[in-house]
Amino acid sequence: MTGTDEQKKEIAVIETTMGNIEFEFLEDKAPGHAKNFKDLANKGYYDGTTFHRVIPGFMIQGGDTNSKSEDRSTHGTGGPGYSIDAEFNDTPHERGIISMARSQEPNSAGSQFFVVVKASHFLDNQYTAFGKVIKGMDVVDKIVNVPRDSKDNPDERVEMKSVKIVNGWGKFFLESRINMEDEFKIDVYKIDRKSTRLNSSHVVISYAVFCLKKKTDNYKYDVSLNARNK
Repeated sequence: MTGTDEQKKEIAVIETTMGNIEFEFLEDKAPGHAKNFKDLANKGYYDGTTFHRVIPGFMIQGGDTNSKSEDRSTHGTGGPGYSIDAEFNDTPHERGIISMARSQEPNSAGSQFFVVVKASHFLDNQYTAFGKVIKGMDVVDKIVNVPRDSKDNPDERVEMKSVKIVNGWGKFFLESRINMEDEFKIDVYKIDRKSTRLNSSHVVISYAVFCLKKKTDNYKYDVSLNARNK
């Protein structure tokens, strides 16, 4: 890939309250999921949502707009109001892979996603892998180990402040903006809302509800958009 191609290549940047996570899209494996992710992100769908389920040694999960609410009982049960067709592929669920959650119906993914922190090959060809973390796995590791309640929802909100889709130049400007805000404690967007050059290649990431049920002494893994109601 040439330098020009690298600059054009889009990645997702998730700015969380615990640090940034960047991932590339597996567009050759799951083009429909990549497009869905970008579309939702560019609408600001994920801004203000949380990682509402964290399971050490397994994954972190988010992408539900219900998680913006203080009513924790609804976290993990929401979606965008539609579903997309599965794109199961041969990508193994190794550490850092980003995949979509779904119900027992294969074509039921919507917006929620999860990031695996450890190889989880029992998910292979069962859930659509569509991305891979390229920077920020240390942040993922911090998130997965935060204190959590009996439903694996973090005791304190781990919020996605923004999710943006950027290319090479956009990534440079985004990181510059974040560094400015960290150093000077200001919100660059509030200073210049007309800066559409930076804003245009925005947000990305959808969130998948990934449910874990406990059966006897072992964990039974189940992915369901309604899992928290069961």
